[in-house]
Amino acid sequence: MQIVEKSIEKWKQKLLDLSKRNQLIFFKETKRSNLKIIKPAIGSIFKSIVIKEHPMDFIYRELDWTKLGLNSNSVEKRELPSIPLKSKQVLTDREDNELFLTLNNLKNKARISQEERGVNILFLCFGFLEWKESINSNFNIKSPLLMVPVTLFQKGLKDNFTMQILDDEIIVNPTLTYKLEKDFNIILPQYADENEPEFDDYIKEVLKLPLRKDWTLTKEVYLGLFSYNKMQMYKDLCENFKMVSEHKFIRALCGEKGLIDNIPSNLQNVNHDSICPMDTFQVLDADSSQLDAIQAASKGYSIVLHGPPGTGKSQTIANIIADSLARKKKILFVSEKTAALNVVYNRLKEAKLSNFCFQLHSTKMNKKDAIATLNESLSENNITLTTDALREVEKLKKNRKKLNDYVHSLHEKYLPIDKTIYDIHGKMLHYYNYPDILFSVTNSKKINQNDIDLFQEVLDEFVRTSKKLGQDYKSNCWYGCNIKELKRTIQHDMQTNYQRYLDDLCAWLRQYNEINSNLKIPIVPSYGNLPLINKILLMLTKFTPPPLKWMKEFNEADYLRITHKYKKLFENYLKEKKALQSFYKDTVFDLNAKLIKQNFNKIDQLLSNIANEEVINSCLPAESNHFVSLNDLVNNIDDYCETLEKLKSILCFENNSSSNHVEMIYKIVSTIVFQPKPSPRWLDDEEIALSKDWLEKLTAKLNDINYEKILLNHFDQDIL
Repeated sequence: MQIVEKSIEKWKQKLLDLSKRNQLIFFKETKRSNLKIIKPAIGSIFKSIVIKEHPMDFIYRELDWTKLGLNSNSVEKRELPSIPLKSKQVLTDREDNELFLTLNNLKNKARISQEERGVNILFLCFGFLEWKESINSNFNIKSPLLMVPVTLFQKGLKDNFTMQILDDEIIVNPTLTYKLEKDFNIILPQYADENEPEFDDYIKEVLKLPLRKDWTLTKEVYLGLFSYNKMQMYKDLCENFKMVSEHKFIRALCGEKGLIDNIPSNLQNVNHDSICPMDTFQVLDADSSQLDAIQAASKGYSIVLHGPPGTGKSQTIANIIADSLARKKKILFVSEKTAALNVVYNRLKEAKLSNFCFQLHSTKMNKKDAIATLNESLSENNITLTTDALREVEKLKKNRKKLNDYVHSLHEKYLPIDKTIYDIHGKMLHYYNYPDILFSVTNSKKINQNDIDLFQEVLDEFVRTSKKLGQDYKSNCWYGCNIKELKRTIQHDMQTNYQRYLDDLCAWLRQYNEINSNLKIPIVPSYGNLPLINKILLMLTKFTPPPLKWMKEFNEADYLRITHKYKKLFENYLKEKKALQSFYKDTVFDLNAKLIKQNFNKIDQLLSNIANEEVINSCLPAESNHFVSLNDLVNNIDDYCETLEKLKSILCFENNSSSNHVEMIYKIVSTIVFQPKPSPRWLDDEEIALSKDWLEKLTAKLNDINYEKILLNHFDQDIL
């Protein structure tokens, strides 16, 4: 127990900061951590901020120190001119630029402390006690008395800073209270928040205390940053020493052994698949290590979770909280950082467990909201499982079994190969980028590891041999040889045939060199060039010698010109032949071209007498496979001409076969055939006379219009 007492005393000394760095005891005016408010009076500020809870704006003097002839670093800068104030405005002892920088620093540091730790450190201090630690001391100490928690904000970048009280407790300087009570047996009165007394009323209560004669109270107001959290922990250790020292966790932290039970082996590396889903209550995904932590916490064991960021610590904490809630336990989740609290709360909120959470750290929650939250949680109805939920649990069990069976099959060794599917696929992925080679394997189910090792040896030997052959193995003289065993008889036959082949090759080379001495063929007589040499020699055997007169009357320029001419004709021939082959079969080249041309000329002459080219093209079918034979077309021309003559005689046309007359006959016949039958009005004399009269008038009008067009082509419109 002595070890525990020494450890707690050491903790208390670390928490108790009575050094001159502590602004709650040794207050000093700094450039950026605090500022003094000089107007309005302290009572007016207290009434407006604390009692009426009005926001107050910091105003600027809008002075240019260079115009006043003052140096910005001069001490005279503090002698600032007074300016009139409006309601809810405060004036400080700072020049405008310094005021802006200080307020901005106070706002940012207070915001960071609130966001990261959930603790407000910005206070408006009313009244200061100036005192000495001893009668003989010459050092005056200045300490704030009443501390009001406030917030500082700015609506826009160009707007003034605004100060407003927070919905939190107004406190008397806790460090000063402890110091005076311990060293001087003076107990400072607490501020009765519910009665909302004036500042002067509180000062009167302080003045009733037995203060020393050389101690004074000053009515000053400062806005600054103060932190007293460690003091609260110090008081807890002092007031609850017995409870703290007897707790097994505290004793274990102090060094006593055997107080914290070790996690039993059955809770380490638990087979979580054996646990029924109905007995687990995590609301977020969890891996096996996280499930181990949840199981240990649910059994009441003390654990420490550690790991780098992103490994699921907050996720595991949320699951432990959900599991404990399901087991009807209460949980206090504490963290130095507000961000950690918010992360866990948001995870529980996503799991629809926010009604079970009470945020003690939230600055947005006032007393009214806190009571409403507690009432909502207490009135929450019990949740019962539905049949749908039970079906989902059964479905989960089946799916988990399928996954476990799959994993078991994947890692089970199969005989006779004595390998798992997982291992085999792993080796196959190693050769993923290699091309596939198809081959057959007989009795694959009976292959064991020895067979695979043998296959590997053969393949390795093949690789070593192929490297000796080089990259272009197909050019090797042994490529394509299928002799599996070199017997004595085969060796004898090879030697005999090789000698014969060598004699023939030598004779062929002598003969080739004799012939090539005249031909001058620029090809080396190698084995690879033999097919080309053979082709050239065959062409030479079929070559017809040119006439003798070509040699006598040889003119190189003429022969070249003729050669190029016929070469071009031959190329055109090949081009036209290719074009015809795209429309017709190769049998078209067997037709009599002269006869076809004569038939085409005859058709062209007959068609030009009866119709123009446009009409003829419209009568011809678009697809080539619809053409009738040319002989049939020539025979049908006579029938066409005979029918045309009959139509002309019926319609009383003159004996004229121009294309215009043929078109007119076509239109009249089409009208008679395809239009409705004539009515009796068509044959009425009066109707015919009336139609002729209208036709004459329309003709005259048309002539006038044509005449006007002619005039407009030469003159302006005014001539009409």
